[in-house]
Amino acid sequence: MRVFLCHASDDKPEVRNLHSWLTERGFAPWLDECEILPGQDWHEVIKSAVRASDVVLVCLSPTSVTKSGYVQKELREALDVADEQPDGTIFLVPTKLAECDVPSRLRRWQWVELYKDGGHTALLAALRSRAASEHAAFSLPPIQAVQELYEWDRPTDTIMLVDDNRDLLHFLERLLSDDWNVVAAESAAAARSIRGGEPLAGIVVDYRLPDGNGIELILELVKSNPRASPILITGAVLRTEEEDLCRRYEISVLRKPFLATDLTDLITHRSARR
Repeated sequence: MRVFLCHASDDKPEVRNLHSWLTERGFAPWLDECEILPGQDWHEVIKSAVRASDVVLVCLSPTSVTKSGYVQKELREALDVADEQPDGTIFLVPTKLAECDVPSRLRRWQWVELYKDGGHTALLAALRSRAASEHAAFSLPPIQAVQELYEWDRPTDTIMLVDDNRDLLHFLERLLSDDWNVVAAESAAAARSIRGGEPLAGIVVDYRLPDGNGIELILELVKSNPRASPILITGAVLRTEEEDLCRRYEISVLRKPFLATDLTDLITHRSARR
């Protein structure tokens, strides 16, 4: 699930911590310094990112509530999108990083106080509620059902992870390293450069890479690793033709947010019948 982090530049250290916290729990947070490429029109990129997000966290602090400038433009864009949401939808969450007044424009929504005990738990509950409503809307099958469909005789103990989100990549690497030999790459090009090593038991690739499409990379990698278990991680809804490709080539789709056990169970039980 895509989470946009609206914040003032002075609050960047706290927001980076929030970004890491969200990533480790399987969400896809959007932070300008991680997402905007050199040469891009940052105004248009941020505007598009707000509209593409499932939730906007408006990070509040004594600095941000009094600061003028682009943070106010981000907020106006988020408010416009919030007005377009169906009644009862969790979309805009005022998120207090420290004690401060909540701007009048945001007081219609219940805020969360991250600096207090229980603040992160409350935020996680709100995000999971939103994620559950999104999954219900698209009638997505429960990921737990996958392990009932396949059995796997593991051919090797090496897993390749490919994701340009460094926080998520390192989290998954730590998660799997106790039971697997993990090789990690932050781009399609980096994955290609190391694919000639030992045979792979699993290939876990993010859908959106800075230099390519995750599905196309998986199809390329399984040619030299026909017994590998291919898994696509995505926070986006795939196009019809992409869904068809995943079914045709038996690529499992793990949708964000997911639990750590969802990935480990999928790797353990996914059959590599190629």
